[in-house]
Amino acid sequence: MKNPFYVNRAYFYPKRLDEDFLDRAAHMFVGTHDFAAVRSVGTETRTTVRTIYWCDVTRSGELLELKVCADGFLYNMVRAITGTVLYAAEGKFLPEDIPAILGRTVKTLAMIYGLIAAAGAFGWMMTYLNVPQIATNFLLSVSTNKYVILLLINIILLVLGCFMDLTPLVLIMTPILLPVVKSFGMDPVQFGVVMMLNLGIGLCTPPVGTALFTGCAIAGRKIESVSKATLPLYVPMLVVLLLVTYVPQVTTCLIGG
Repeated sequence: MKNPFYVNRAYFYPKRLDEDFLDRAAHMFVGTHDFAAVRSVGTETRTTVRTIYWCDVTRSGELLELKVCADGFLYNMVRAITGTVLYAAEGKFLPEDIPAILGRTVKTLAMIYGLIAAAGAFGWMMTYLNVPQIATNFLLSVSTNKYVILLLINIILLVLGCFMDLTPLVLIMTPILLPVVKSFGMDPVQFGVVMMLNLGIGLCTPPVGTALFTGCAIAGRKIESVSKATLPLYVPMLVVLLLVTYVPQVTTCLIGG
């Protein structure tokens, strides 16, 4: 039975925990690490590097306490450490993997931030070269029918989604295609949903389907067999895509449109 005095003051874990295992996992945080991965959104700080002098799990009555001594803390940093320790206790990874996980996460974040910075510069260059207007004029020269143009945009995004990841495509294609769809009155919210659906389908499609490769790696299945098994699922996905593209109320009704 939960102690009412601990409500909003302690986390109730439903399974039995190995205190020694938790303490071993907590010790893996000792040292200097970059905690950018566990920083809460909106945290203002010059650096996310912190040195932890000791990190222990001890028992105090019916409570297990995680105690951390460091040269500084980010907002919710200790809460994130606690979650990581519990995740290790569930057998998701070994305590010895924690330093490597922190390092890999920082590398991933560095890649994403570099991509965002490059995409920002790329967006500025496209604006300077008037690329959105050129793209708008080109698509409108192909056809003045907005339904044909939307079909072309869907085809372009689906093809690109098969060969590029979602994040760079969103950053690169949005400033190009948004002026096009706005020129014939398409709601930006509707276009955002259309774009994410297209690129989401691309995540499940070889040869660069991130979601497909991740799922196959976790399940231990071959890409070829999973791709063949998921072929029927593309039919409902494409039907939903067409509905969202050509029936604005499917998306705009949620925002009162």
